Amino acid sequence: MFDGVLRDRLSRRFGREVNAWLDELPPVLASLRQRWGLILGSLIQRGTVSVVLSCWTAEGAPAVLKVSPDRRRINDEADALAGWDTPKVPAVLAVDPRVGALLIEAIKPGTALDQRGTYPRSEAMVELIAGLHHAGAPAGTFRSVPASRRCSTRAEPPMTADQICGRWSHSPCMRTVVSSPCTSPPRRGRQSSCMAI
Repeated sequence: MFDGVLRDRLSRRFGREVNAWLDELPPVLASLRQRWGLILGSLIQRGTVSVVLSCWTAEGAPAVLKVSPDRRRINDEADALAGWDTPKVPAVLAVDPRVGALLIEAIKPGTALDQRGTYPRSEAMVELIAGLHHAGAPAGTFRSVPASRRCSTRAEPPMTADQICGRWSHSPCMRTVVSSPCTSPPRRGRQSSCMAI
């Protein structure tokens, strides 16, 4: 079920010992599917801390299931997402802290920013950031990601914004897209861009 691409990606984060965790994951997924009434879909090959699957709830709503060996990280993510009261953040549908599982609503169309080929209009970015600021920060405190876990691989040092922009030369840098402070809400009458985090 779990191909070499996924195993390699998670091994860069957790080491080769993650393979034993992956080998034990199918019965965990079967249990979550049964308890939460899910129809499991395909593997989403994104992220570095979780196995991510597209799925549907018993009601037929599209969702995303994330399961990670870093249970605390998934639980912190669930708490942070649940703390926002805005449609700009996916709703938390279920959490199982024992197994490090998080079920969230799917964001449509769900295209990752680095796969779009272009960045969204700056107005859409302002709308997203203003919507998050308007909702206020989630309650509670969340641990910072340790420096050792911020890199895409353990062999690479963290990249600067300029290095990231150079790597994504087909897209403008975020600080170019959002060049002014995002303190004002979007203009009335503008259509929503469906941007979400």
